[in-house]
Amino acid sequence: MTFKKKTIQTIFRYHKLDLKYMTQQNKIQWRNGFLWLLVLAPLFFILYGWANGYAALLPKESVGEIVYNWEKYIPFLPSTILPYWSIDLLYGLSLFLPMTKFAQRQHALRLLVATPVAVLFFCSFPLTFSTPKPECFGIWKSLFDALMGFDKPFNQSPSLHIILLVILWRIYLPHFNKTGKVLWNVWCFLIGISVLTTFQHHFIDIPAGFLTGLIICYLFPLSKVHCWKWGKIKSKRLALIYSTAGVLFFILAFLFPIAIALIFIWIGVSLLVIGLGYFGLGAVIFQKKENGSFTFAANILFFPYRWMSRLVRNVFFKSYQSPQKITNKLYLGAFWMTKVHNYHAVFDVCSEYKKLSHNTQNYISYPLIDLATPTIDELHLGVKKLDELMQNNKTVFIHCALGMSRSATLVFAWLLYTHKVKSVEEGFAFFEDNNYQFNLSGNHKELLEIYCKNRN
Repeated sequence: MTFKKKTIQTIFRYHKLDLKYMTQQNKIQWRNGFLWLLVLAPLFFILYGWANGYAALLPKESVGEIVYNWEKYIPFLPSTILPYWSIDLLYGLSLFLPMTKFAQRQHALRLLVATPVAVLFFCSFPLTFSTPKPECFGIWKSLFDALMGFDKPFNQSPSLHIILLVILWRIYLPHFNKTGKVLWNVWCFLIGISVLTTFQHHFIDIPAGFLTGLIICYLFPLSKVHCWKWGKIKSKRLALIYSTAGVLFFILAFLFPIAIALIFIWIGVSLLVIGLGYFGLGAVIFQKKENGSFTFAANILFFPYRWMSRLVRNVFFKSYQSPQKITNKLYLGAFWMTKVHNYHAVFDVCSEYKKLSHNTQNYISYPLIDLATPTIDELHLGVKKLDELMQNNKTVFIHCALGMSRSATLVFAWLLYTHKVKSVEEGFAFFEDNNYQFNLSGNHKELLEIYCKNRN
């Protein structure tokens, strides 16, 4: 596999263990990596072995099996024990990859949480794999014998192998160049398939493991800016609506077969987290990055919400069709307009949708949560960022989802900040006289009044 040059050099130096090449930060990372490994490895074998033993002691009628009829056509491929086993090596090495101290800790916490979470499910819903493995020979037999030395046909869903695969896939991926990424993805695909072709798991264990791994990656982001920080309640009403909807989807999950239940759980988690966003976490829940994209985990986790949100907006809350010219340099609009209009800079206030492809090099992502009034601090910071962008570019396009609330609030505040309007009343008159389409509530007006008094 082809590593980026810098990563090759770094790993080469690490493996030489020549301390004169290692910075103090490198030494600390290696020390922490070994310490984490001393905790994680025993924890894995102790908990995993205990769960296996627990299920083995249960009456047979207490241990179920979820298998689809078509799974009988899955072939037993002894050679796939090699990618299956490779995850153990990748597990250990991942703790020594070049990364920040914070990212190393978060990655270790992902691995730390993965095992007990899986074991909790193994013991709460014990399952087995009853199909006997065909006989194999040579090195493949030796590898299977080693596996069976500590493993038993239990600990099925969610597949811990798949949970760890999701975590490891994402932590290694940035360290490869374009060719390396292709090879790495292929190898991860082989690891994922190997849980079936080694007769270790049934199919349903894979999506269950993927969803669990995804949630763990989301809860332990590798960047500090994506960590949860509690603040002022954004909207108690919306928080209760989303949280209640999330709980209802969890209840529905218990009434349907596991394949459908996993979809309901996925939607339920998505809605519950959004409820937490309105309870005080804010736009950070979407984990939108500076380049306008999302973290992998957040991108998948909130797909049901974005799909439903876009459907509702397209049917019930359609935006105006072209940008609104505020000044000769500033234009206001909806997020999709960046694809059909060219500007020197884009100021993105939308938290729930990723940046659309456009040619603008000067791009700022300043996500604010939808349908809620921003805090006064968010407004002050947003206006300053917008003004800096305005000073350095000929034309700036600012947008949220529809271009009527979040972005309109920032535009309104910017007009006050630059004294283009002297008061909130004059600002509303300016918007109305120019027939701008906007949707600012009484709470927005109160916020703007406060901002107007403290704009400088």
